[in-house]
Amino acid sequence: MRFFQVLSAAVLLGSPILFGNPPLAPTPEPTPTPTPTPTPTPSPSPTPRGTPLPPSPPRKDLFSIVSDGGADQWAGNATCSFDFQPSGSTWIAGLDESKVFHAVFQTEQLRLGIGKGGQIYSMRGPFGEGVPPQRLKAPWVDEVWHLVVTNEEIVTPIHNFQNADPAKNWDRGMPFQYFIHQAGVYLDGLTGTNELGSPKEPYYSPILESHWDPKTRTLFMANWAQMARSPNVWKSGALVLTAYRDLGDGAIEVTQSLTNFGTEDLTYLNAPWGGVRYSSLPQTVLSKNDGTWSKVDGVWGWTGIPKARFNETGGWIAWTSREMKESDPALAMVFGKESEELPPWKRAPSLILYGTAGEAAVRDYNVVETSSSVKIKPRETLSMRWFLVAGSFDHTRKRAAELASKAIMWMPKSETSLRLPVWIKDGKPSKTDEGNPTFHLYAMPSPEFVPIFLMEDTRNGELFATTEPYLLARTAPAPNILPADHPERAHYENRLVYYQYESPGVLRGLLGYARKDSSSGKDEFFSVEGTKVLIKELPQPTPTPTPTPTPTPTPTSNPPTSNPPTSNPPTSNPPAPNPPAPNPPAPAQP
Repeated sequence: MRFFQVLSAAVLLGSPILFGNPPLAPTPEPTPTPTPTPTPTPSPSPTPRGTPLPPSPPRKDLFSIVSDGGADQWAGNATCSFDFQPSGSTWIAGLDESKVFHAVFQTEQLRLGIGKGGQIYSMRGPFGEGVPPQRLKAPWVDEVWHLVVTNEEIVTPIHNFQNADPAKNWDRGMPFQYFIHQAGVYLDGLTGTNELGSPKEPYYSPILESHWDPKTRTLFMANWAQMARSPNVWKSGALVLTAYRDLGDGAIEVTQSLTNFGTEDLTYLNAPWGGVRYSSLPQTVLSKNDGTWSKVDGVWGWTGIPKARFNETGGWIAWTSREMKESDPALAMVFGKESEELPPWKRAPSLILYGTAGEAAVRDYNVVETSSSVKIKPRETLSMRWFLVAGSFDHTRKRAAELASKAIMWMPKSETSLRLPVWIKDGKPSKTDEGNPTFHLYAMPSPEFVPIFLMEDTRNGELFATTEPYLLARTAPAPNILPADHPERAHYENRLVYYQYESPGVLRGLLGYARKDSSSGKDEFFSVEGTKVLIKELPQPTPTPTPTPTPTPTPTSNPPTSNPPTSNPPTSNPPAPNPPAPNPPAPAQP
């Protein structure tokens, strides 16, 4: 996510602060949380693991795509609860941990707080709390462990426009920034303008499905990831499935799939974006490709961010105490290595970037980012696997090196024999019922399929199926901010912003996937093995008049330079802007 950040803060504040525009002021007094659940006690040295457990059979539901583990699993006693349990960690004053909480996932060495967006918002281990204290404008949506993705060709012209005159254009450009957070949406102050509005409460990426499997010690989640700057003229078409699997012996395997059901390519991926609390784990160490490791230091700023190609390392990075004693608590992230011959969907070798975010007194944050230049076309899916390891410094390094060959990225093949039943009962779609289902949907994504969502109209409680998560979202005209001579100006004429975070249409589930058939014209069919269902024949929302938003008044002395907005919102995002030179290098700014 390095290149999505608030690049102009240095100009505005006269200092190379990091992304997210943190204040150059003392950190506010923290707010203590209620009594925490116990923090795992570290084992000074691992006990003999014995024999690995037999592989678990892949699931036959929506999570089949992330259920096939990549590493051996050993005996363990992981637990998971969906009842709120405060972490006991100290967060910045004014934050309410209960708003982000979805589950607590506890293993022998780690206690993970899993947020509603599927993000790791808390990580307690033998080192204490490992996630930074947060910022009020980005409560557990940025300084967390999660997936981030964008389209460089779309976002770069907007960033360049903002940076040309940040004092004037930075906030104005936010509703045009294209980047997607698995965790959710920023709060006001960093999203949009006063005219277009912004969220007043945290909006985390909606949960489509969640399941704890005690037999495999795995927590599964499915989320519709969000445009982090909202309202926005762009729609998010990112579907993220995540599996957190306890491997035992201090390790957690994280397997994710990213399905692009939007209309633009996704070209720059952080999987993961993350980091640790500097005050808990101040020293960074990076593995080498000869099997050794070294202490590394650096600042996560505007230029000169430390980085290395995956294949220049041993496939892992870790954090521990300044003394780096073998028995000291430590945490490692395993990102792996990759083939020197790039697959067709990979545009450049992957990088690992790291550094301390400014002065520790201001940003209690050691940042880490995996940077992958990819090309995920509409309806394509990319999967990735990475690991977290906790324990003593000595054990963590050895365990991370053992797992490095298991951390990979790949495009999965769809298994079309897996089907999901859907019943229509009392006019409402349901994934659970008795008797013969009304129809079936596919359980895995495919370039030929689209996701079918279950939506509730919260105004009347109606449930219905849809392929459009923005279906009931309010819109408003977006004034064209680009000057008349800007090469991308025409692309932002007559655009609308979407207020999905306040929509009465709330996603309640993912019913499955189906082929989209437009051969009949405007009628939208989907089909499974020849069985064709017309979406409009399924239960649909009762039409409700939507109030027409009042356009922002424009001073008479400055007549608008853009054409009047159209009254009808587009049904999908327009084509991406004209690209710059082929395969542009990733910007060097954070």
